[in-house]
Amino acid sequence: MQAGVAETLEGVLENLSFYVSVEYNLVRFKECVYQSQADVLEVTFIYDESIESGISELKKRLEKDFIEFVMKNVGEGTVFIFAYEKRYIDSALFKLKTMRFLNESFSVFSNDFSDDSVEVLEDESFIVNIFLPKQVLNFIAKHRAWPEFMEQIKSDYFIEVSFNLVERKDVESAENYLEELKKLIKEERIVEEDKTMDVGGKIEYYMGQGIKGKPIKIKHLQVRQSDQIIAGHIEGLTRREYTSKKDGSKKPFYTFALNDFESQCPCVYFVPGKSLFMFDKLEDGTFVVLVGVNGERNGRVSFVVSGISLVKQILVE
Repeated sequence: MQAGVAETLEGVLENLSFYVSVEYNLVRFKECVYQSQADVLEVTFIYDESIESGISELKKRLEKDFIEFVMKNVGEGTVFIFAYEKRYIDSALFKLKTMRFLNESFSVFSNDFSDDSVEVLEDESFIVNIFLPKQVLNFIAKHRAWPEFMEQIKSDYFIEVSFNLVERKDVESAENYLEELKKLIKEERIVEEDKTMDVGGKIEYYMGQGIKGKPIKIKHLQVRQSDQIIAGHIEGLTRREYTSKKDGSKKPFYTFALNDFESQCPCVYFVPGKSLFMFDKLEDGTFVVLVGVNGERNGRVSFVVSGISLVKQILVE
C-alpha cells in the first residue's frame, strides 16, 4: 500500500460504504480490518436474508467493484478477504431487542417494563406498539436514545417498521415518578452542555454557507437535521464525478471523512463550478469547520456539506 494510506483507510472506507452500497440496496458495508504487515484488507458486509438465493452472483459483482474502487486509493498489492453476515429478524427477536433497549436505556423505569409492554405485529412490514405509563412515554419520546434506536433497527435489518408509543393507564400517580424524572432531566442537561467542542481559535470563512454558532461533537449529530456544525480534520479526500440528469454532463464532487479525534463521519460536498479551484486547495489533515445536513440515503448516513470554514486547530478534552 502507498505510504500514509493506512492511517486514513478507515475514513476512506466510510465514504466507500456510502457510495458502493447504493448499488446494492440489500447489501451494506459493516467494517474493515487492515493488517499492515501482510498488506491484507479484511472487509465485512451485511445482507438481508431475502436475497440469500442470489447472493453468490451478487458477491462477485460487489467484490469486483469494491476492489477496483479501493485500488484507486491505496495502489496495487493489497490482498482482499471478504466476509458476509446475513441479517434476519422476526417478531420474537424484534420484541427481545426492544425490551433490551428499554431496560438498558431507561433502567430507572424498569418496574414498569413487563412482557406485555411491547407488542410486535408482522405482516408485510413490522408494527411495534409500546405500552407504558404516560409519564414514562413522554420521557422516552424526548430522549435522544429513542430516535437513535429506531434508526439503528431500520439500518441493521433492511425492514420497514412503524413504532407507536401507547399510553397505559393502569399505573400509579405521576408523583411517584417526579424524583426519578428530575434526576434523569438533570443528567440530560449535563450531556447537552457537553455536546459542543472548542476549536481554540478564530473560525475563518472559506466557501459556501457561513458558520453561525459553535460546532458540536460528531457523535452528537442528528440524522436529517439541517444546519448542523461540526469540526475536525479531513481524511481520505477523494475527487469523484456524477452525471447531471439535466444535461448529461460530468460534474465533480468530493468525498472525505471528518475526524474530531473522538469520532468521524463520512462527508460529501457537491462543489459549485466557480468554487472548484478553492476546494482543490484542501488536503488531508486540513482542520475545517463544516455546516450541513446529516442525510440518509438507502439506509446509509453521510454529512452533506453546504459550507466550509478554516481553523488552525481543534481542542481535545
